[in-house]
Amino acid sequence: MIVDRLPFAVPSDPIVAARVRALQDDGRNPFAEFQVPQAVLALKQGFGRLIRAKTDRGVLALLDTRLQRMPYGKIFLESLPRYGTTHELADVARFLEKREAPSGSGPARQVPPENSRTEKIRRARAASSWRPMFQVSVEETFSAGHALRGYKGKCENVHGHNYRVRVTLEGPQLDSIGLLVDFTHLKQVIREIMGRLDHQFMNDLEPFTTVNPSAENVAKYFYDEVTRQLKGLPPGAKVTDVILWETDTSRAQYRPGA
Repeated sequence: MIVDRLPFAVPSDPIVAARVRALQDDGRNPFAEFQVPQAVLALKQGFGRLIRAKTDRGVLALLDTRLQRMPYGKIFLESLPRYGTTHELADVARFLEKREAPSGSGPARQVPPENSRTEKIRRARAASSWRPMFQVSVEETFSAGHALRGYKGKCENVHGHNYRVRVTLEGPQLDSIGLLVDFTHLKQVIREIMGRLDHQFMNDLEPFTTVNPSAENVAKYFYDEVTRQLKGLPPGAKVTDVILWETDTSRAQYRPGA
């Protein structure tokens, strides 16, 4: 899992801005008491999606240099479970190739023979995953209501959220004028999709008349619609994921399988 930036909430978000002002008015430090703890929680939740059981293993790549430069970086690192660290890609490659099971978790999985088709495919995928990539993201907000069918709790009732959606694209090359995607065009596409949902009861709209309008399904809806509408991207460019926030601390993410 790659984290290119520490997951601080967007300062201009109305809820975040209101909480910051309230803490400032009370003579407190909103960055230390609110923004850092919320970002730490988001990072831990992301790590929890990578490692769910004692037998799971993986690599968490933290690319934000603030972890080393800023005093609060230590808070993020110490919040995660026990782990090994490295700054060398070669160490990561060796870790992935060994495929050793954690101590006490049983025998290690078998590594395919070096010249087997499975191993060649794995190496090709590993090599392509380290290709230099350009990445852009756009965020927009909208408000909508929904009710989760079959949910045994308050969320089964009609309620609403001030959603925030982030769409991310990446690709290995830019177009003739140095763009991966025109921000203006991408925003137009996202806003057109949001316009169908904004201040609406999503259960009454397709595809949510049959698909439960959970945060996960709404994130996938944005992915499918943005991917369908974006045309003329440079070769290899694509939508990589969509993140949808229901609140400043709760979000869902959709990205396609490999």
